[in-house]
Amino acid sequence: MTAEKCANGCKKCKSANAQNCTECFTGFSYNIRTYTCVKCHKFCKTCTTSDVSSCQSCNNGYFLDGTTCTSTVRDGTFGDLKTNTLIPCKAPCATCSGSEGNCTSCTAKFQLKGNQCVDCIAPCKIEVFTGKLKRT
Repeated sequence: MTAEKCANGCKKCKSANAQNCTECFTGFSYNIRTYTCVKCHKFCKTCTTSDVSSCQSCNNGYFLDGTTCTSTVRDGTFGDLKTNTLIPCKAPCATCSGSEGNCTSCTAKFQLKGNQCVDCIAPCKIEVFTGKLKRT
């Protein structure tokens, strides 16, 4: 049957029963036991069958972080707009922007030079409590 005749969220269903879905639209997950389509969490583009809040991909404006879609880009990652995923920064970047190697800050014992982290050369020292580099 066509989607107009199928139950909510169903892209295709068995012709004898509009409730028996065989395929779901994006944003829905197929439940093989009940032959229904269940709406994914509102930030998920696709989700797993067993848990509709366990995302496999995210809507635009959100990034996949494990199985959760978030709008927050946490330190140590950057939000890839092509894949809508959080990608870890390459060491020794502490934070990055736009790509994993475009550093915006560095881990201990490194300093930022342009958008790269380079070995800290004296007279740099590490502040004991913050781990931030400080020129002396």
